[in-house]
Amino acid sequence: MKSFFGSIYERGAVVFHQGEPGNSMYIIQSGAVEVSQCQGKQDVVLTLLERGDFFGEMAQIDQQPRSATVRAIHRARLLPLTRSSIGADKNEEKKRKRQQAFAKPDLR
Repeated sequence: MKSFFGSIYERGAVVFHQGEPGNSMYIIQSGAVEVSQCQGKQDVVLTLLERGDFFGEMAQIDQQPRSATVRAIHRARLLPLTRSSIGADKNEEKKRKRQQAFAKPDLR
């Protein structure tokens, strides 16, 4: 269930799977999640995260596929943050426009 105040994930619900494209990070407002990674044919739990922790931030930085799977181990309320919700897209656009403004003209 999604709302302005976060998304609810019931126990066992997957937030995202390893290998999926990522465009959001999450702040845990309540509950807990486990972060696991498929290594060979086995899922290995890397860590448990609780209220106040965050995850998925690498999607904001390198825009690579998810490196792990995250699953709710207790009912959890997660606040998703996308690049646009934190202003990263706007900053990238401003940077691109500045670079274009100061680029040397093609004098061929």
